[in-house]
Amino acid sequence: MTIFFSQGLLINFIHHNWPELLRLRFMEEFITPIVKATKGSNSHSFFSLPEFYEWKNATDNWHTYKIKYYKGLGTSTSKEAKEYFSDMERHRIKFKYKDAQDDHAINLAFSKKAIDQRKEWLTNWMEEGKRRKELGLPEIYLYEKDTKAVCYADFVNKELVLFSNLDNERSIPCVVDGFKPGQRKVMFTCLKRNDKREVKVAQLAGSVGEMSAYHHGEASLMGTIIGLAQDFVGSNNINLLQPIGQFGTRLAGGKDHASPRYIFTQMSPLTRLLFNANDDPLLKYLNEDNQRIEPEW
Repeated sequence: MTIFFSQGLLINFIHHNWPELLRLRFMEEFITPIVKATKGSNSHSFFSLPEFYEWKNATDNWHTYKIKYYKGLGTSTSKEAKEYFSDMERHRIKFKYKDAQDDHAINLAFSKKAIDQRKEWLTNWMEEGKRRKELGLPEIYLYEKDTKAVCYADFVNKELVLFSNLDNERSIPCVVDGFKPGQRKVMFTCLKRNDKREVKVAQLAGSVGEMSAYHHGEASLMGTIIGLAQDFVGSNNINLLQPIGQFGTRLAGGKDHASPRYIFTQMSPLTRLLFNANDDPLLKYLNEDNQRIEPEW
């Protein structure tokens, strides 16, 4: 998803400095799969998450496929890269300027003067997504099988909005349990492991990635674990993990913690009192990559 935000920033940069270039069909992009589903010699590539979810809902035996998430060309093998570049017609997408709606969409997404309109834009998108889900309609996505060109308004309203919404979901704690998605994955893993002894933060991060289908960087995950364990004034009301080692001080806002390779943690005795084990069977657990992961809130 980050790659689409980078594209958005580049579009905004050119639109702000040389808007005439966008009207000349100056920009093109090369898209690569975000998710691949493979079963034997049969392979499906998906260029947006809604497209993948639509296929998943329409395919009864999807769990027999190997699901792999991609983070740009770095995840792809040399063979896959050659496949991408041998099919330029599918992967090369041209941007076309349609009308003033394109200018409005770019300003809506990036202008400092459009903060309130941006909130309304995201709210409307979320409500429309909820309505479509209740009616059993598929989600809207940008890169369909025959897409050769897109206008800037469609890119902002169908693709960039996905990143903006996911960014909010990852950044704003849930009112039910007070967790952000990354924190919930960490606590789910800790409760599942039920360790009775301390574990290195770096090792726990690897375990979280394996047990909860975490698709982002381990450095971010280790920062999340450290944040959950910090107990200085101003960090947590209750630290759900114990800080065993130097987890940072109030003076530096916790940023002066030692390397995750050298500090340890384990669940606080209070954690299981707050998250009662008898409630576990009542929760609705998510399923990803054919494994049960953290509960849905």
